[in-house]
Amino acid sequence: MSRLLLTTVCRPLGGPDQGPSMGVDVMKGQLCVNQGAFRTSGVGVAYGLEYIAANLDSPTVVLHWPSRRELVRELRRGPWEVVGISFTFQLIPKMVEAVRLVREHAPGARVVLGGYGTAAPEAAEHADLVCAGDGIAYMRELLGEQVGEPVRHPTLVYGNRVLSLPVRAGRKAVVVSGLGCAVGCDFCASSHKFGRRYQPLVPDGDELFEVMDDIWRRTGVDEFQLLDENFLVDRERAMRLAERCEQAGRWFEFFTFSSVAALSRYSADELCRIGVSAVWVGLEGRQAGYAKLRGEPLAELCARLRHHGILVCGSMIIGYDYQTPQIVDAELDAILEAEPHYLQCLIYGPTPGTPLWERLDGEGRWLGGPPGEGVPHGRCDGYELGFHHPTLSSAQMSALQHHCLDRDLHHGGFSLFRVIETWLEGWLNLRDATSPHLQARARIYERKLRACRPLVSAGLPHAPNDQVRRRMVVLRSRLRHGFGRRGLRERAVERVVIPAAAAWTRLKLRQDWLQEPRLTRRTYRC
Repeated sequence: MSRLLLTTVCRPLGGPDQGPSMGVDVMKGQLCVNQGAFRTSGVGVAYGLEYIAANLDSPTVVLHWPSRRELVRELRRGPWEVVGISFTFQLIPKMVEAVRLVREHAPGARVVLGGYGTAAPEAAEHADLVCAGDGIAYMRELLGEQVGEPVRHPTLVYGNRVLSLPVRAGRKAVVVSGLGCAVGCDFCASSHKFGRRYQPLVPDGDELFEVMDDIWRRTGVDEFQLLDENFLVDRERAMRLAERCEQAGRWFEFFTFSSVAALSRYSADELCRIGVSAVWVGLEGRQAGYAKLRGEPLAELCARLRHHGILVCGSMIIGYDYQTPQIVDAELDAILEAEPHYLQCLIYGPTPGTPLWERLDGEGRWLGGPPGEGVPHGRCDGYELGFHHPTLSSAQMSALQHHCLDRDLHHGGFSLFRVIETWLEGWLNLRDATSPHLQARARIYERKLRACRPLVSAGLPHAPNDQVRRRMVVLRSRLRHGFGRRGLRERAVERVVIPAAAAWTRLKLRQDWLQEPRLTRRTYRC
């Protein structure tokens, strides 16, 4: 029987040829870029590799973020029939290095490339085979296994850290409910990788409940990261999940991706019934013309979600042709008025295979190369302009991006404390509710608030301005009023443990210590 090795590229990650967001901590690289120690952190894995491995019959080893030495050591444990390497466009230099190591240390293996980086025209030059679409179906066919079998969901549980301390209440299980998106935004690699079609991995609410319930029974984790480009578009599936939860008297909560248009079709009560606790919403640019932006006014939408304690991550894009610094500031004003808990601000990115890439290529607008030759890999990570803009230079665009992130920080403070504020609002509004799903959600908020309370005092000295500091003082007072006097243990955590952890985290960030992920190795049928 065939033996497979599936791996990411090797660490270290980031650097001048890869872009600043290429680390695997999305909070550090994208959502809380300028928030220092007071941010949640967590290392992700290449979920696609785990899904492929779980859905094969062949013995498979999966490596996430190995060093060169760790990858070589695994390669020498062969023989391997196939080595699959997952990478993104920005990590092409790392992919080339990984392929070289495979050729040297496992010369009999066929090299298969997968992931978003396969859209780059030069990717095929380095491998024997390229998987450009559904990795499960591709590998099943390649290995002569049964194609079309139901998808099996691996057990993927990960935790988060705050101030370098593990958060026990923050453990989440990952479920991928679908691939691709039919919306087809011009910059979106996910949509165009799958031909602007949505491919459900969990077709209905009954199956989704069964998947989540099975993971909960085996792991005790009832909080999920539901990966889906626009989960709430399928209202029938979402509401059926809510019905199954009600029938079983079991309530899950999960983070997922959505759009203003889809969210506008649900009440906050319905979202709690379904289990939505946080949503990542693409806000892009107001004049970009995407249909997904049509719906309820953003400030009203975010206000009613906050009432039920639901968190919002807003993602804006700068670099559209129509944008000037004044227009960007006006668009940011509307976002800040809505007060999302996290703000991602990325520069319009020409990822290969998208209509944006093709349009800019046809117009001869690349920075760094003539038409048809593409752009440097690091300019497609959302932190550097890769094309000629009508009014802004690359340096001006980067300065504008930093300006947006700084305005967000000085307006709302650290995202961590915005989250605590909203959990408190949700708890106060739902604790006397009669509906079982709202009672369950209120208990979740109470558990999280008790765990987070010591953080607020520790963050006060580091508030970015007096306005935010006053807001944090009010938050601390409301928590004391809601939960009473602190016990001896909580006071010790607040006065000793949290300040020490904050100082250690700031030192690590300043010295760039321990910022790389460790190897995660998982085996299937071995």
